[in-house]
Amino acid sequence: MATEHFVSTAIIDNSITEYYNRTLLQFAKPKLLHTQFGERIPLPTKNGKTVKMRRYQKLAVATTPLAEGIPPTGGTIIKTDLTVTVKQYGFFIIYTDVLEITEADNVLNEFSSKLGDQEGETFDRLTRDTLLACAGSTTCSNGASVPTDLNDTDIDSVVQTLLGNDAEYMTRMVGASQGVGTTPIGDAFYGIAHTDLWDDLQKVSGWVPVNKYPNGSAQVFGEVGATNAVRWLMSTKSHQAGDSIDATYYNNLVIAKNAYGVVSLGNTGDSGGGYASRGLNSEMIIKPLGSAGSADPINQQGTIGWKVMGWACRILNEDYIHRLLCTNMS
Repeated sequence: MATEHFVSTAIIDNSITEYYNRTLLQFAKPKLLHTQFGERIPLPTKNGKTVKMRRYQKLAVATTPLAEGIPPTGGTIIKTDLTVTVKQYGFFIIYTDVLEITEADNVLNEFSSKLGDQEGETFDRLTRDTLLACAGSTTCSNGASVPTDLNDTDIDSVVQTLLGNDAEYMTRMVGASQGVGTTPIGDAFYGIAHTDLWDDLQKVSGWVPVNKYPNGSAQVFGEVGATNAVRWLMSTKSHQAGDSIDATYYNNLVIAKNAYGVVSLGNTGDSGGGYASRGLNSEMIIKPLGSAGSADPINQQGTIGWKVMGWACRILNEDYIHRLLCTNMS
């Protein structure tokens, strides 16, 4: 007997594809925690699959006074070209004609939400793995009970390293408000940690939870609080000890402005807060029963799935991203 690898439902009309596409985006967008700080790099269609990004070296200071009427010597600027090639991703679910047609909408709603979760988590994981390959890392050595536990001294050391690389903060200072118990939040980078470290972060000296932020201060998805110069996000999809990348330590990413870029084929660069601004150009595709032609001669199977035509993530400047390795106190 053949192994069943599909889920039953009823025939679906093509006219509702747009509705399910919105559902896909609704469920995928919140999963894109790691992608939200990447520079959006447009790649219009019919322009190939490879993007070239260019980084220019900082110019030396010009401290020599100019002589009257004589132009300065001038010079050249050193450039570094970075390329990345987009790849296609997608997945689908097979449905059949067995269930009553009255159940079709509920079933496809559930399918599209699960596909949206899957798509968001897929690109969040791909981005995370790209960022974890960064060159810079620091292992905690100043923990109170165990040297490798998370602590403010080692967090500040990472901040100092990024500042020494002329990295720019992601956010600017937010002063205290009239709200009771609010605390000013200084200029900051963003840090991403696993939820296993939630209690550890709360024990770090200077910890400020989001409910103590000044009223009206913008919070990004997943943000839980701040230490000195780092605003922290948490996710179960962030790196944890035992993951294939590192069996011993949690790898906490600390990210500065313009550290990495996200490319999506056909995405011309949404500058707002929409789904495209997270670096994806996605499509939900529904095929009705019988659409497979001779492979489905009596209209028993259809499919619902998502596809991203081309996507890639690339670290743009190694000096602007750093991993802080630690163990878990609990």
